[in-house]
Amino acid sequence: MVTKRNRLVKVFSMENKLFIIFQVALNIIRGLLYPLTVEVLGNLIPAVRRRKLFELLNKVDPLSKSFYCENKVAAVAFEVSSEGELEQVRPLINNYLKKGDLVELIYSSESVEKKCQSMAVQWKGMLRIYRLPILTFFFFDLFSGQSLSSWMTARRLVLCRYDFFPELLLLGKRDHTRFVLVNASLKNKESMNPLRNFIFRNIFSLFDSIICASGRDLELFTKMGIDPNHLVVFDFRLIQIEKRVSSSDATLSKILTDFAPIFDKYPAAKRLIMGSAWPNEMEVFSDSEFISKIVLGDLFVAVTPHKLDEKHMNSLTNSIEEISDKFSANLPIYIYRSTLSVEQKRDLIADFIERPGIIIVATPGILCELYNYFGHSYVGGGHGRSIHSVLEPFIANSMVYCGPKTHRSTEFDFVKSFDDNSVTVIKELSSFYKIFRPKLNQINDEIKHGEFIHSYTSKFEKVVTFLHLGT
Repeated sequence: MVTKRNRLVKVFSMENKLFIIFQVALNIIRGLLYPLTVEVLGNLIPAVRRRKLFELLNKVDPLSKSFYCENKVAAVAFEVSSEGELEQVRPLINNYLKKGDLVELIYSSESVEKKCQSMAVQWKGMLRIYRLPILTFFFFDLFSGQSLSSWMTARRLVLCRYDFFPELLLLGKRDHTRFVLVNASLKNKESMNPLRNFIFRNIFSLFDSIICASGRDLELFTKMGIDPNHLVVFDFRLIQIEKRVSSSDATLSKILTDFAPIFDKYPAAKRLIMGSAWPNEMEVFSDSEFISKIVLGDLFVAVTPHKLDEKHMNSLTNSIEEISDKFSANLPIYIYRSTLSVEQKRDLIADFIERPGIIIVATPGILCELYNYFGHSYVGGGHGRSIHSVLEPFIANSMVYCGPKTHRSTEFDFVKSFDDNSVTVIKELSSFYKIFRPKLNQINDEIKHGEFIHSYTSKFEKVVTFLHLGT
């Protein structure tokens, strides 16, 4: 790829051209099938109908009005699949908006609708949102069909991770369009058959710049044949998390006031939080010595459930009670909610000080900040489908533990690439305390850790420059 007078002119190999022709053919087939998918299946299958109605919100939502209608051009367009990907690129989005640039945000999942709506309201007039027309895709904005190319004005397109739909790839491959991939990973794709290797090699070669999720991914992309000059390792979510952690005192001011008597009694090295915990993970308490330490007030354990609905909460508390009964231990369970009155909170903390047990923190949206006050953090999900965020407690300078299901987590790879000992994998839940006990009075080297975080976040502007995304 070469540039002339700062205008990007792209040169593709014969293999790339064949792949692009294949993508064009896919789009033609999708367009021809449009009447069947929308008008027939959309009326017969409830799930298809829901998706159709979701995508057609673009036509009535004022926040989805194209900048074309106002003779304006956005500086950049971002495409994300769900909430995790949105958080990855959010620092980049904010970087543009704070400079006064116009931004387009495209998303493919209904799960991120509320967050995108909220952002568009906050930055009204500067940020436009668009639901990716997977089902209602058509060549033009006709017959209730939708064309992304007719809506998007930006000549910079940033994808996050893995939404490689043909219309996105074809938009990105255009001359004078800067095409960027963020949080790119070949995790679980180390070994591919020739066909899959051909497809992925050609997908990734369409991008002008790729931000790899980890150092290992950079090696794999290079081995695949991607130009190393187009690759760099960075995790934009680290910027967002660091910002939240650094402002945790202000965010949690009321909670910290409530928990002050507990934090005064227990030093950080003797505080453990189980973040995004699932009921089956309460098996970690299957150790009489562990329970004894909690009951005697030698160790403070807080649990934040992955879900706060009644069924999940009951299942989680029942799991703890069953284990407590098994060991004939009287392990009190306290449930802290921000909705409790001042008197109720004071009584709860007083009861805990008098009779230590486990506190379940049933307050949403504060886990990232809470990690900052615990020397040890067990991250849930690793004995189910996949671990939740290990980057959050890592940035908070907490010693991290998790289950073995790490295969989907690029955050796990990123953290391990910094320090192989920064995350301890717990293969068997019942063995947690035996592994945790020798580390009980340890804490991370805060100065060394802080220096790493600072040096990493300071690279933000350099990475933006590398991406050629500057205005």
